[in-house]
Amino acid sequence: MRSWICSEGHEIPLQMKHSKCHPHSLAFYSLVFLGLVGGVFLLVAGIGLYSARDFDSELQQTADRLARRELGDVITGYAHSWRRMMTEFVNWDEVRQQIANPVYYPYWRGHRLREYPSLPEGLVGVELYNAEGRMLARLSDSRLPSVLPQEVLDPQGHLAFHSDRRVWFVEPVLNEGGEVLGYAAMKLDLLALLRGHHFRYLIADSLKLPPVSTPVPLAKLPELFRFRMPPSPELHVLKESLNHTLLLVVLAVLVLALVFYLAALRLLRRPLERLLQAVRGLQDDPEVDVVLDEPLPLAELDEIRAALNTYQSRLSQVHRHLDRKNQELWELAYHDGLTGAYNRRAFDEHWNALLGTVPGSRMSVSLVLFDCNHFKAINDSYGHQVGDLVLQTLAGIIQQTLRSGDNLYRVGGDEFALIMLDADVSAARRLAERVVESLRRFDFTQLGLEEPVRMSIGIASAVAEEAEGLRNLYWEADLAMYHAKRPGYHNIAVYSDEMKNVAGSVFSSQTIATVTDAIATGRHLVMYYQPIVSLGDDQVVYYEALVRIQGEEGIISPAEIFQIVESRRLERELDQAVFRRVRQDLEEGVIPAGSGVSINVSGPSVIDPQLFEWLEPMLRFVDDYHITLEVTETSLIRQLYEASRSLERLRAAGFKVALDDFGSGYSSLRYLASMPVDVVKFDIALIRGLAEPTRQAQVIEGLVSLIRMAGYPMVAEGIEDEETLERVRRLGFDFGQGYHLGRPAPLSVPQAATKP
Repeated sequence: MRSWICSEGHEIPLQMKHSKCHPHSLAFYSLVFLGLVGGVFLLVAGIGLYSARDFDSELQQTADRLARRELGDVITGYAHSWRRMMTEFVNWDEVRQQIANPVYYPYWRGHRLREYPSLPEGLVGVELYNAEGRMLARLSDSRLPSVLPQEVLDPQGHLAFHSDRRVWFVEPVLNEGGEVLGYAAMKLDLLALLRGHHFRYLIADSLKLPPVSTPVPLAKLPELFRFRMPPSPELHVLKESLNHTLLLVVLAVLVLALVFYLAALRLLRRPLERLLQAVRGLQDDPEVDVVLDEPLPLAELDEIRAALNTYQSRLSQVHRHLDRKNQELWELAYHDGLTGAYNRRAFDEHWNALLGTVPGSRMSVSLVLFDCNHFKAINDSYGHQVGDLVLQTLAGIIQQTLRSGDNLYRVGGDEFALIMLDADVSAARRLAERVVESLRRFDFTQLGLEEPVRMSIGIASAVAEEAEGLRNLYWEADLAMYHAKRPGYHNIAVYSDEMKNVAGSVFSSQTIATVTDAIATGRHLVMYYQPIVSLGDDQVVYYEALVRIQGEEGIISPAEIFQIVESRRLERELDQAVFRRVRQDLEEGVIPAGSGVSINVSGPSVIDPQLFEWLEPMLRFVDDYHITLEVTETSLIRQLYEASRSLERLRAAGFKVALDDFGSGYSSLRYLASMPVDVVKFDIALIRGLAEPTRQAQVIEGLVSLIRMAGYPMVAEGIEDEETLERVRRLGFDFGQGYHLGRPAPLSVPQAATKP
């Protein structure tokens, strides 16, 4: 008997009831457990199916928006065509003559009008009316009313879809004083034209329009259309992937249930401990072979033992396979595909690692930079294929002179770098002299060149314990390399402090003054525009703005401009000057109406808080032009948070953002999903990588397919021949850019670029 003392101090006895716990069989607990697992399974399956349906609905809505946007673009194209034709028609002298003297109108309409060369597609009927809207003569075969309704007699013209399911286009015929002499009216069968058009996102034959009671402007027609969309292979693959994922989740739940079921069997503790010990061994070190040779007492457990052995064997194979794949990926990520040397990414990582490890030692570190003289002239004169052969040859010659353990890096278009550990200036210079001598002996005529190729070599050296000296090595070697181009250096220059005092003279003082003056005042600043073409209809969609500066001896090359700008940290100022000049071209109508312009924005400007203020004067053009801001993936990833806030504000105001040079830096699909971008521009290196049937080309094709499925419009850069054009078109790129489609040029006269 137990008691409890209440608050008043009384002792109250408590009678404790002992309930008997009846044991249950293992089958009972197994059924209870399986019931719980079944409930969890149904819950997970329900959530998965609901998520799949919700995702499918979102994809359908996205496809519907794309289809209506495409339909609107086609209708807008027909409207533009009709307006141009109607303008020419009402300015035809015979039209004015008929309105002034309609005596012979029936004859003119039946004969002369049929000979008019520019009547539009889909024309149902055309008639002339006087200023009061009455037909010049009643004709039995006319498809238009004898008297036009007042609602269409608009001095500005009338273009709308009417209740008779035809487009009415009524345009006033004006005299020189602007007075209305009469009207020209056309009736057009838009629905028939659309059903004969080839669409990407909808089935043309399924287009239907409900009856309308009042005229509907063409801009609102896409909202009224009903249609079916073609089945999407990508959507089917995505659904299969979701189902597969759901199946994997179910299998994981079942495996978990099995593990718990086995754990409940207390009599099987020792066999389970052996299995658990083996599994823990794999967990601690997956690469160690853990083999259970001794059979287990139950056939089911012994099968698990055998399966575990098989799994461990296959896991080892997978690890070996992953090691090979990782090595291949490392090669792709850190090697230049053209020359076989390490790339700029590898150089940056190796250099940063060096700065973090060698300080404090007295080891000498030398940095050697190689630059091909007049490489741009070689490329322009002999073509990119010969230029690529020259780069491969130069890389091979340099690599033949390296010491064991030294690595060559391609850090720019025609620029290579070499990090030499435990090597002073003398050792670096001897290597540079061997390179110069090898170049002198090489017969470049076998590459198709008529003149020899030379390299400028800059050398800088420091002791590892001097941290500041190590950090300045690249700048010093770069400065020495440009001095090596001068007479008297014999293509090799070793950095000295005197070079720092004349750093500005790498370029002529006049060139530097011209560049800085152009940035500050806008004088000498010239905008070139390269067309970006729709691969669906070969029409120019918009232009990329490219900055040039007019010097005394001609156009200063972009390479010189940006080297001067970067050395003086003038990126923001140059961007502002370009913004002002592009805005001026928009105001003056230099850029064709209805197209657009894309503007490159540097990394420093992307994260500048004043970027929106710099671009704010262009906001009044976003309704009439597609204005796109191109930002490189490297600048976005390095400052993703700051850049995202700035770019999201610009996107909300009506600007578009393009991810430029995609594939040249560090981007991945994970980064792409978080970037505030609307368009993806594939780097020229990726486009060239499609030319050969290699594993790299397969990776790039898969990447294109994934980005297309994600709904991003894609631009292929560097299209320089018809073969490349057809290749990117087959892969599903939306737009193309390159010399084959149009070279950069001023737009003093609007250009219409079509496929050559």
